[in-house]
Amino acid sequence: MTPDTYRAAIAALNLSQRAAARVIGVNERTSRTYAAHGVPEKHSAWVRDKLAAYQTSQWAETFSLMTKASKQEGEDQ
Repeated sequence: MTPDTYRAAIAALNLSQRAAARVIGVNERTSRTYAAHGVPEKHSAWVRDKLAAYQTSQWAETFSLMTKASKQEGEDQ
């Protein structure tokens, strides 16, 4: 994964390099290295999977909140 791809992926998820390190499960310094030099090929799939799982969990959380709000609106009417 190129540095540009890594930076674009974490930006699309609205993550800082520090937050991305927590999501991926690496040291902050490693995340900065990925942003500067790219993710080594042997770790690329793992990083993509971690970021995809985070995106899915964020979507699920947002959907859950929207569903709860919709139900409350229905009950209030």
